[in-house]
Order: sequence, then structure tokens, then C-alpha cells
Amino acid sequence: MHKKDPIRDNRIYSEIVVEAHDEGEVNVSWYYCFNDHMDFPFTAIVTLLKRDGTKEQVEVEILNVQSEADNPILLGIVEAHYDRLQLIAPTSIVKVKEAESQKEMLNDWLYYHRKALIS
Repeated sequence: MHKKDPIRDNRIYSEIVVEAHDEGEVNVSWYYCFNDHMDFPFTAIVTLLKRDGTKEQVEVEILNVQSEADNPILLGIVEAHYDRLQLIAPTSIVKVKEAESQKEMLNDWLYYHRKALIS
């Protein structure tokens, strides 16, 4: 996993989930934080599972954030091979292109959920 990051911890616990009392409220806090602090659309490289069970990295345009089952999830258009809208889990993002603020916000979410950060 990743090392403890006091600056990131402070940002998450004092700005994002500070008033949340349960997991549902935490998820709503993340949803609004994504909505308020990310500049949509932006381009990212994501890993998608193909119909044959293999994985493929493709470039997508992330259009906005939505809420699904009380979790913030991103809506993207898959441009490389598919020309369709698809829900993109933050954990499937491998790289954010030309958008450091988006990358930092996604890494805060990944850090909070103890997932690997985007490099």
C-alpha cells in the first residue's frame, strides 16, 4: 500500500469528510467534492475489461461525476475503440492526461479507499 501522507490526510479529513457521520454521507461528500473541484471534461487512460475477458488500456474523455449506489463514479466516453458512454470507476484510471488537479483529487479518493495511486 502507500505511505501515510499527513498533508493528504488533513485535506481529506478536514475538508471532504469532516461532517460525514456514516458511509453514505462520506460517499455524498466525495461526490460533491468531485463535482466542485474537478474540471470536466478531461482525458484519462483507463483499463477496461473487454467482452472476451481480456483487459485493455484505452483513452477516454471523462465527462462528469455521477452517483451510483451511493458511490461517486465517473461518466466517460470511450473514444479509442468503442464510441459509447460508459461508467468509469476511479480505480480503473491508470493515468490522467494534462490535468494535475484532477489527478490529485482522484489520488485523494484512492488514498482514502486504500487503493493504488495514479502515478
